[in-house]
Amino acid sequence: MLAAIDSVTRAHFKAWGGFVTLEAKADSRFIYNNELSAKFHGYKHPEDSIGHSTKDTKSDVAECYETFHRYNQQVINSGVSLEIFDVHPDTEGKWHAWLGKRMPFYANQEEPEIIGVLYHGDEITCQASLALAEQLAPRRGQWQGSYLVGCQALPIDLSRAQHHFLFWYLQGLSLPDIGAKLALNAPCCAQQLRTLQYCFAVRSPQQLRERAISLGYAQRIPSALLHPLRLKVALCPTN
Repeated sequence: MLAAIDSVTRAHFKAWGGFVTLEAKADSRFIYNNELSAKFHGYKHPEDSIGHSTKDTKSDVAECYETFHRYNQQVINSGVSLEIFDVHPDTEGKWHAWLGKRMPFYANQEEPEIIGVLYHGDEITCQASLALAEQLAPRRGQWQGSYLVGCQALPIDLSRAQHHFLFWYLQGLSLPDIGAKLALNAPCCAQQLRTLQYCFAVRSPQQLRERAISLGYAQRIPSALLHPLRLKVALCPTN
């Protein structure tokens, strides 16, 4: 049975700006969508979306249902929120970029039972966010993706500088190109690569690449890359 929210909670969500959706614990079906979220998914009225899910959406975002559901299960199992950078087309084919969080949603304060996952995102569609999406795209022109931000809850603890370096290395950049991006000279880049090999307990750069990808680091965006986009949200919040 699909959980329901009371009128007070509904009014609270409605007062928020941005993109708001609440998805069920078991199968990520919609419990609530605000007007912006409902419109994005192709529904004329938010109430029409209840009981459906992202996989019912008449756009390419339906392909991301399994990813969203996996993130939801991670939030439910850990009780910890996830920050996510999303890039998806709407039902008219227009691209949108969002920076938001998936958070555990509890039945009430007295009974700390998670009944679903709440997503609240701000739209950050601009040249910079779409350029980042293009860099992350596995194939040219395929911008769509949902990327976790930071490297919390991953098995190997890295500093922000190490994660930033590793991110560009996994994107296929050469050491000189990484050095140019991060303002590092050649010896510093070589030392950073050796340090990462030590952290991941591997002997070669190729082994580092393979192990880091297998552990999920390729899908984690360094927090520093999102700072300019966070500033955009702070200065121009979604109404």
